[in-house]
Amino acid sequence: MDKKKIVDFFWVKGLPVGRMLSGSKTRYRKAHPDNEVCFNANVFCDEGKLWFGDIDLTTDADALQAIADETRVTLYVLRELDGRFDNENRPVEDVRAVAMRTFTPAKRTIFDVIRQLFNK
Repeated sequence: MDKKKIVDFFWVKGLPVGRMLSGSKTRYRKAHPDNEVCFNANVFCDEGKLWFGDIDLTTDADALQAIADETRVTLYVLRELDGRFDNENRPVEDVRAVAMRTFTPAKRTIFDVIRQLFNK
């Protein structure tokens, strides 16, 4: 699937590119002490970098899994320095190795395929 089309799914799921959770990282962490938060995260797929911004993996995991399921693309969430600057074009093997979380598309059943065909 085209990377631009995948990024469109992020917008639909409420994760616009460059998303900022809060003007204050400290305040956000204090307000959500038990959440797994990654400020300035990067999301990659096997074809390269797709997205950047703040992610609260505790609250955004369902949206990221839905994107993986709907696009049939595995998503890798990387910390800021693992996916920026000289690391934006790193090999997919490196991306997989440093990913803090991976979202793999759920297995599809024959009923899922039929439902998708009838929804077109």
